[in-house]
Amino acid sequence: KLATVEISPSVTSIEEGAFWGCSNLKTLVIPSSVSYIGNYAFEDCHSLETIEFECKIDSIGDFGIFGGNMTENSIKILVPYGTKDVFSEQLYNDRKYIKEIVEILEVERSATDEEVAE
Repeated sequence: KLATVEISPSVTSIEEGAFWGCSNLKTLVIPSSVSYIGNYAFEDCHSLETIEFECKIDSIGDFGIFGGNMTENSIKILVPYGTKDVFSEQLYNDRKYIKEIVEILEVERSATDEEVAE
């Protein structure tokens, strides 16, 4: 019953369906080492509230990374400052699940409100 996952810095890709059905997952931190996320990697993660990206991702699944039994307009995406447009484009197929994409000046798990750029 994982609620928070910090992916190891040794991981370079998150394959298709990797977290499928992790229904208790609420928070996920994706390190800068990850350059690829496969289709539906987080399908049926219906408790997912926040994904924090430590850097931009080279490639995200063409069909989207969410799906299944997930609530629309529920996921907050935290991204490094200056990458919001890139992520908006990459996550276009998932837009109905995303509540907001927020740029962070410095992505840290302990980020405070003052560090959030709007």
